[in-house]
Amino acid sequence: MKDTQLNALAHERRRQVLLALHETDGAIALDPTATDDELGIEMYHRHLPKLQSSELVSWNADSGEVRQGTRFDELQSVLDALAARTTS
Repeated sequence: MKDTQLNALAHERRRQVLLALHETDGAIALDPTATDDELGIEMYHRHLPKLQSSELVSWNADSGEVRQGTRFDELQSVLDALAARTTS
């Protein structure tokens, strides 16, 4: 596993986004107008850009749509383990 992937998994908010995408096998929608609170600001200015730059997600900031990126599958085994841990 590369440092960029470990870094992407290092923060709980990024793990939540990645797990949500793992569970849906599609897209998730985040409210693009939610940048008026601390969590929204962090997501739009820190976490989502970091995930996008590592190609783990594809993110449309205007619509709020987040999809699995071209390198998302590289985290499959880790996300499987995290998902199993959260459901048991």
